[in-house]
Amino acid sequence: MAATTQRSHVYVGLAGETAPGRVIKSGLYRMSDDDGEWKLVTRGLPEAPAIRSIAVHPSKPHVV
Repeated sequence: MAATTQRSHVYVGLAGETAPGRVIKSGLYRMSDDDGEWKLVTRGLPEAPAIRSIAVHPSKPHVV
């Protein structure tokens, strides 16, 4: 029987300004367990989203 391999992902959401005059990037970032590098996720999102919460669909883990 062949083993199935599934990628694991870690997500982080940034919401922009953290203090007056101190602006950081906003958006949704993802890191896969096999590449170890943060990548900006843009598909299906507005140009500069302020991410304040993240949820994964309970029966479709590819939908965040």
